[in-house]
Amino acid sequence: MKVRNYTAVCLVCSHCGNIEKIKLNLFDFSGNDEKIIRCPKCNHIVCKIDTDMQKKYKLEVSCAECGNRHKFKIPVSEFWHTNEKCFCCSLTEKTVFAIGSDNSIDDIIHSKCDDEEIRDTGSIYDAENIYSMISKDNSAFINSEEFFNCLEHFRILSEDNAVTCDCRGSAIQLQIEEDGFRIICQRCGRELFLDFSSREKIDEIMMLNEIRLH
Repeated sequence: MKVRNYTAVCLVCSHCGNIEKIKLNLFDFSGNDEKIIRCPKCNHIVCKIDTDMQKKYKLEVSCAECGNRHKFKIPVSEFWHTNEKCFCCSLTEKTVFAIGSDNSIDDIIHSKCDDEEIRDTGSIYDAENIYSMISKDNSAFINSEEFFNCLEHFRILSEDNAVTCDCRGSAIQLQIEEDGFRIICQRCGRELFLDFSSREKIDEIMMLNEIRLH
């Protein structure tokens, strides 16, 4: 087996929508410090890698699909030697971060670009799939612009660590329903429903600076 001293990375920036390949070098991972991967275009933090484990790395990825942060674990040997490993959003099951060989990462990037997953707004949301989750005949979201404004507001709060749970779990899932968003803590199961059934309720929730599950 040919041993590489680097791994290629496909990063998808949740801030500006940039999809790009970068390389991580094995020799840069010699210490126990947390490794930060930033978008080369806007400098936004895309991934944090905790190397303070003997056999596994812990990854925290800022998700461009749902706006949340997802956590993954991967054996150290697999991180550096795999030909292709994709990490997916738990909501949309789409790739938000990938590692592997140069060729495999190039293929992933080309595939994502061919599928036109990059939106000009910079946020990578699949509008067709999202709208299939809600009622088109009796939608609480008055128009598409308002809907994406609500989604973007949640993403910004999540990025600012302003969506939290009393159990201190960090994995918060957003579920889209007919007349609002349901926020679920994946650690303890606490839920909070944000009701968007009227313009007044939408305006109130859009004014929130923090969302806490308790």
